[in-house]
Amino acid sequence: MNISYQFIVDLARPQKNNTLLIMQNDSNTRELRFLLYSDGDKVDLSEATAAILTAVTPESHTVVGDCTIVKDEDGKNTNEIRYLIPSAISETAGKTTAVVTIMGDGQQISTFEFYINTRNELYNMDSNQSDDDLSGFRDLLNRSLAAVRKIEEMTEQSALPNPYPIRIMIGSKRYSYNGSETVEVTLGDIENEIARVRQSFQDGCSALVEHAASYGVTPSTNGVADINAAWDAIVKNTKVGTATAADVLTGKTFTNETESGLIGAMRDYGAVTLTPTGNNTAESGEGHYTKVVADGTAAYAAGYASKVLHVVKLGECRANPLPGGAGSWSGNKTYTFDVSEYMQHGITADNIVLRNVGMSWSSYSDYEKYSAHGSAAPSVSLSGNTLTVSCPYAASRSLWYPGQSNEGWRRYEWYTCCDAYLVYYA
Repeated sequence: MNISYQFIVDLARPQKNNTLLIMQNDSNTRELRFLLYSDGDKVDLSEATAAILTAVTPESHTVVGDCTIVKDEDGKNTNEIRYLIPSAISETAGKTTAVVTIMGDGQQISTFEFYINTRNELYNMDSNQSDDDLSGFRDLLNRSLAAVRKIEEMTEQSALPNPYPIRIMIGSKRYSYNGSETVEVTLGDIENEIARVRQSFQDGCSALVEHAASYGVTPSTNGVADINAAWDAIVKNTKVGTATAADVLTGKTFTNETESGLIGAMRDYGAVTLTPTGNNTAESGEGHYTKVVADGTAAYAAGYASKVLHVVKLGECRANPLPGGAGSWSGNKTYTFDVSEYMQHGITADNIVLRNVGMSWSSYSDYEKYSAHGSAAPSVSLSGNTLTVSCPYAASRSLWYPGQSNEGWRRYEWYTCCDAYLVYYA
């Protein structure tokens, strides 16, 4: 028959007093069970190979004994250690001081001191001299009284406070238990507190149902189904707002006039720095920005400070397009230039400059002179890699009185001319 005593030992929290009471000469029947913790967590004894209990008896004798490390169903060490108290500790009345030391893998740790208090044996059969002799009874009585006095004295000197005091709070009342005295908890206090909590919950439900009534929902009771209906009515009738998912940050929820619990889809860029590219632009998508910095220093240095102005003469546009003889003509003389080698610099028609623009014209008659009729100017256009320069022209010639003595020409004619240049930075 083994009687187990459980000690909860926290190696990180020294205990004021941890004492076990046994009776003298009780041996090999009382088992100590130590549950080891460190600041509330189980101590890992997986590397432990041995556990030893060392005790010093009231007569200053040292008792050393092996402990058992309890294993789990997988054969691994748990945080529990057991020790069966031998007669070497229980044969002498008084206080025995003991510690448990765990060893393994070059390491060692000991528990804080605990105490085994051995009480005197009340009755010794060897002291009874005769069944009929009252002296034996008196001796027994004296021994009993002495034992009682000893117990009273030891109890006063070694109270057994609970190393982990218990506190119970019921409503506004508090109860504390430290293991040394009896604490009575009135059941009426518990019942009153339960009633108070129940009433508080019921009042909350009633207020919710009453509020829902303003939205056209009038539950008949305050049951769970009615509470849910009241809540749904409140949520449904308090939906307001015009926001859509695109207006709200990704991952954030919102409610509008049609739905609740919607999730935003607007991208959150946070703080960004926009750096212009070679063509002097910097782009970023639509979304939310906490800070935007435009840094064009590098682009300016690379795109402008190092660029050179180039002027290229593509050619002259000066040929006379007019035929001889009588007749009338008008139109454009076109000149084309291949600019494919310059397109990499992003040129457009705006990069073309026409210089030395002029007009060649004449007006003559045997009888009168006419001023030039030209009024148009050369123009340019760019299609793909081909540049076209258009130079307008016009003419009118007629022969008067042919074959007669006063035969003569009446005419006017003109055409435009220019030089084409390409201007760009690179």
